Amino acid sequence: MRKATAIFILILLMTSCSDDAVRFSDTDQSEPTLVTIKSDTIINPALGVTPLGELYISIYESYTAQGYGYGSSTNVAANVESVAISDPSFSVLLNSQPYIPVSPDIVAAIKSQAINSSLYAALQATSLSEAGKQKLLQLYENLEILKMENMEYDAVNSYMLEYDASVSNNPGLTPNDSEILLITSTILNNGFYAESKKRRRDRDWDLSIGHIATTTYGADLGPADAITYSLSGKYSLL
Repeated sequence: MRKATAIFILILLMTSCSDDAVRFSDTDQSEPTLVTIKSDTIINPALGVTPLGELYISIYESYTAQGYGYGSSTNVAANVESVAISDPSFSVLLNSQPYIPVSPDIVAAIKSQAINSSLYAALQATSLSEAGKQKLLQLYENLEILKMENMEYDAVNSYMLEYDASVSNNPGLTPNDSEILLITSTILNNGFYAESKKRRRDRDWDLSIGHIATTTYGADLGPADAITYSLSGKYSLL
């Protein structure tokens, strides 16, 4: 996967461009064609958590338990990496995967690009093919529908599992696309699950376009970066 420098990415970003029923975008024939979602059909809400998903939840919970929250990208990135590195499983991951320390400037630039321009513009900083970018955009669009319908986490999990299957079985995506998209969806879904355990309101999860953009950028670098860029993007304030 592409290992971009902070300077190149910053230049690129600044120059690039009913309650129980949900109908998803049909812009791609390979996209899941779920029309209704009912809580009694949901698979285990722990989604058969992957090791990467478990690690993300562990670091997320440690970050919040230590009293860290929202702040500048510089402070948040430093705190996220401090918490992550103290996790033994993250250290094991670092020994087997390449890792690039989080750049607060890149986090801020990508998040700003996604919020103030578009998610598509922010995705120009990744190595996703055009088909991969469109597949990621469809994920966001369908999550937006779930959000507008105030669907609970079990509905999100059901859709995410279908989405993962459609990525794995999509011949129009490159292996690089599939890897980035599956890492991104794993991080996002486990994040939604972790949030759902803490919240008691109509919708027990939240969605941020900037968070999705930074998660995808991190996934392009590797699994460890997906975790730290995701949390840094989630808690950084512009």
